[in-house]
Amino acid sequence: MKTIKNPQNRTNTLTGKVRSLSIFHRLLLAFFLVIIIFSTVIITVVYDVVEDRIYETNINYVSQNVEAVKRLINKELDSYMSGAAEFAQEASAALKSAEELDPESEEFREKEAEINDKLYSFFSNPYVKNAQIVTKENEYVQRSIEGEERGARLADAAQFAQSQVYKRGASIPYQPAFHNTIRETGVYYTGNNISLGNYLTITTPVLSDSKEYLGLLILNVDISFLTGSMDFKKQFNQDLYIADQKGIISSLSNHYSFLYYPEEIWERIYSEDVGVAEFSLEKGNRIAVYDQLGVRDWKVISLLNVDDLMADAHTIRNRILLLTSIALILSAGICIFVTSTIYNPLKKLVQSMKSFGEHNVVTVYDDPYQDEIGSAGRQFLTMVKQVNRAVQKELEIEKLHHSEKLKRKEAELKALQMQINPHFIYNTLDIIRWKTMRLENGAGPVSSTIGGFAKLLRYNISIDEGLVKVHEELAHIEQYVGILSLLHDTEISLQKKMEPEEIESWHIPKFIFQPIVENAVIHGKIHQSENGAIHLMMREEKGALYIEFSNNGKSITRERAEHIQNKLMNPEHEKGSIGLVNIHDRIRLLFGEEYGIKVNLSNEEKLKVTIRLPIIKIN
Repeated sequence: MKTIKNPQNRTNTLTGKVRSLSIFHRLLLAFFLVIIIFSTVIITVVYDVVEDRIYETNINYVSQNVEAVKRLINKELDSYMSGAAEFAQEASAALKSAEELDPESEEFREKEAEINDKLYSFFSNPYVKNAQIVTKENEYVQRSIEGEERGARLADAAQFAQSQVYKRGASIPYQPAFHNTIRETGVYYTGNNISLGNYLTITTPVLSDSKEYLGLLILNVDISFLTGSMDFKKQFNQDLYIADQKGIISSLSNHYSFLYYPEEIWERIYSEDVGVAEFSLEKGNRIAVYDQLGVRDWKVISLLNVDDLMADAHTIRNRILLLTSIALILSAGICIFVTSTIYNPLKKLVQSMKSFGEHNVVTVYDDPYQDEIGSAGRQFLTMVKQVNRAVQKELEIEKLHHSEKLKRKEAELKALQMQINPHFIYNTLDIIRWKTMRLENGAGPVSSTIGGFAKLLRYNISIDEGLVKVHEELAHIEQYVGILSLLHDTEISLQKKMEPEEIESWHIPKFIFQPIVENAVIHGKIHQSENGAIHLMMREEKGALYIEFSNNGKSITRERAEHIQNKLMNPEHEKGSIGLVNIHDRIRLLFGEEYGIKVNLSNEEKLKVTIRLPIIKIN
């Protein structure tokens, strides 16, 4: 048969283990657990938030840089494109005239020389490696009137006419276009028979005024314009690359580590035009931020090392850990010191009590401090001295009057009990409450009731019987309602409302609430009702303070309510409702006959007691 363990037994076992430790070690354990748990939670939450913010900030910063590089490159590309378009428009008339002439004629040679010179003078940018016009019958190249040549020529014009570059540029609709010819070789040769390479091709159709296709303007721009005309290294302190689907075209920074990344990384980057890709490598995690350029298949890519990206977050983490370690060490010292100020005097007081209990003798006990432990110790010494004096007096009386020894002893002990300082009673109740809290594993109903009774007793015994603040009277009555709940073994709630809320700082006579609440229990029988409640409404009206008490207890007749009100107004009081009458008389004596208590019925035929008081605000 399987045995089911009772959860209460486990709780008792845990409590027993904790109680087996001294108070000193229990307090230290509690302090350390609270500090460590709190510190761990704070560090985890703060670091996660900081790490996420730093990551987002850095990615946004890099993305903005990539966008800025994209704009710069596209602007530079647009400048070449617009230059080509401008030239195509300017050369349109001359090209149309030349193409209409006989290629063997002298007039054609003059027109050809004119167009060649235009190409030579217009495209003087050092990054333009070649500029020429290709028509169905002729080629026009960069040659000045003086015969100086620049650029290159097609190796095979007929073969070029079959290429995708030519077909795309010479097809309808006629539009300028970029061509990714970065890896193309053997198509153009210089005068020294050297093949052009590492260039970007721009094609622009040359059209007549009537939009008739005349020929194709070809520009070959050296890819070095990306780094030669724009200083990315100074503007952007990060690894930047221009790439196509086959790999790196140009590095805009001083590093080339991206060249060695596996092909699946390239495939992931080229799966979308713009984005952020994270991937893991043997040398660590990397992040690539990329964006599409104006040239087909070209992207600008920024490569980031995650460790470098999160360096600030790691620095903050290390500093937090360092500061937390220092704080834990300081907290440990403070905990030990504070705990010793509680444990050592308690230990000393317990030893004195043991000495008194075993030998009726108290060793020297001296605690100069005015805290609760010191006060309890002094009260204990006072009690011991009183007991010792009583015992000594009893012995003397026994010698003189042996026959009256028992009576005198009883009288002296009763007198001694009456002489004990009420504060010792409060401290004793507090000690009992502490012990009960330990048994209840925290504040429970019994310990709370003991604490409430101590406060109620202190409030009732206090000498000051004048005016008190509303919140003090409310606190007193809440303690009283709590004790009534425990007394009748039912839950009685006090539901209060005040308009405005500053009423709680106003002053009212002391002890005017308790008799009303007591009548609600005795006569209203609210403790016999389910969910018994006393409703307290406080409001300011016409320059006076109105306090209304009602409850959900036993209903009363209108005649009974009128009878109670008549007894309040009649100077010759009958028996019953003495508490209400006393309150009514006190208020009228203090503030005049216009103030006092009025009794009537609520809408639910429950007794409603209304107190009218002047507004008293004392700073």
